[in-house]
Amino acid sequence: FEQEAGKLVMARQALEEKLARLLIDRGSGFDLEVAAVLHDLGVLCREGGDVITARQHVEESLRIRRKLLGASPCPEVAAGLHELGQVFREMRHLRMAQRCLQQSLEMKQCVSGGETTSGDIAATLRELGAVCVERRRLHAAKEHLERVLRAEDLREGGSDSPDRARALRELGVLEMKSGNFHSSWVHLQQALCIERSIHGTTPHPDVARTLYSLGLVVLRSGDHSAAHQHLEESLRISRAIHGDTPHRDVQKVMRLLAALNVREGDFTSWRSYSRKCVDMHKAIYHTNRLSTLPAKLDMIGLFVVERALSVKSHCASIDHLVSSASSSLRSRFRVGSASLPVKREVSSELNPCGSGPCDMPHRPMSPEALGVGGSNPGSSKRRGGVLSR
Repeated sequence: FEQEAGKLVMARQALEEKLARLLIDRGSGFDLEVAAVLHDLGVLCREGGDVITARQHVEESLRIRRKLLGASPCPEVAAGLHELGQVFREMRHLRMAQRCLQQSLEMKQCVSGGETTSGDIAATLRELGAVCVERRRLHAAKEHLERVLRAEDLREGGSDSPDRARALRELGVLEMKSGNFHSSWVHLQQALCIERSIHGTTPHPDVARTLYSLGLVVLRSGDHSAAHQHLEESLRISRAIHGDTPHRDVQKVMRLLAALNVREGDFTSWRSYSRKCVDMHKAIYHTNRLSTLPAKLDMIGLFVVERALSVKSHCASIDHLVSSASSSLRSRFRVGSASLPVKREVSSELNPCGSGPCDMPHRPMSPEALGVGGSNPGSSKRRGGVLSR
C-alpha cells in the first residue's frame, strides 16, 4: 500500500530495519528469509530510482537462493531472475536484461508444467517483450505481447487488469517504433483508460509512464501542444510519487520537455532541463564528472537534432508558401490573358471579300493606285474618273 501511494522511502526504511534485525538474530546471511527481504528491498530500490543499490540487493538475494535451493528450477530463483532483468533494463543493459528474463521465463514454465496463462509467466513475457521493443526486435516483441493479451483474456478479470494495461502500453510503443502512430495512440489510450479506472486520482507510476508514451507518440506525430500537455501531467504525477528523489521516470520526461523547448525556440528552458537531466543521471547511476559525459553528449545531440528538424520544418513551410503564391500568380496571369479582346486593324471598307472584316492578309495599296495624290498631272482626271465610277 505504501509503495502504490508513493511512500517508497518509508517502505524502504521498514525493510532495511527488518533486514538488520534478521542479520542480528540469524547470525549468518545465508537464510531464505534474509534472501526474501533482500529481494523485496531490491524491488523498492528499483521503484525508487536507486538502480545501483537495487542490483546489489537482488544479486545478493539470488546468490543466497541458488546456494540454498540448488540448481533445480524453483519459483524463488525465477522471481530473482525476473527482478534482475528489470534492474538491468533500468540500467540500459538490455542484452543482460533479455538473458535474465529469458531464463526466468523458461524456469517458470518448467515449474508450472507448461502453463502459459499464469500471472507470473505473463509478467515475464511482458517485460521480455518490452526489452525486445527497446532492442528493436519488433517481431519477437509483438509475439510476446500478444501472448500476454491472450493470457489476460483467459484469466478471470483480466480484461481490466494492470498487467493488460502494461501490455497495451508496450504494444503502443512497439507500434510507434513501427511507424503506426494511429494504432499506437489507440493502444495507449486503452491502457490509460484501464489504469485510471483502477487507480483513480491516486498518483501511480503506470499512469505516469503511459502519459509519457502518449506524449512521445503525439510529439512524433507533430502535435506539440498535446505532447506538452501529456508530458507536463506525467511529470506532475512522477514528482508526486518520488518527490525530490532522482528517478529515471522524471529524467525521461524532462528530456522530452527539453526537446519541445528546442522546437519552440525556448533555449532558456532547454538549458534548465538539460542541467537537471545531467544532475539526475549523476545521482541515479552514481557517476562522477567524467562518467556524466554520455548524458551531456546526449543532451547536446538532442539539441542539434531537434534544432535541425525545426529549421527543416520552417524552411518547408516557407517553400510551400512561395510555391503556392507563385502558382496563384501564374493562374491569375492565365485568366487575365484569356480575357483580353483580340483587336483587328483591318477596315471593313477595304475588305474585297464582303462587308465584314476580312481574315485574309492584304498588301497595302499605294496612294497612286487609289487615285489620291501623287505628282502626275493627270492624276486629278483619273481621280475624278475613279471617284465618279
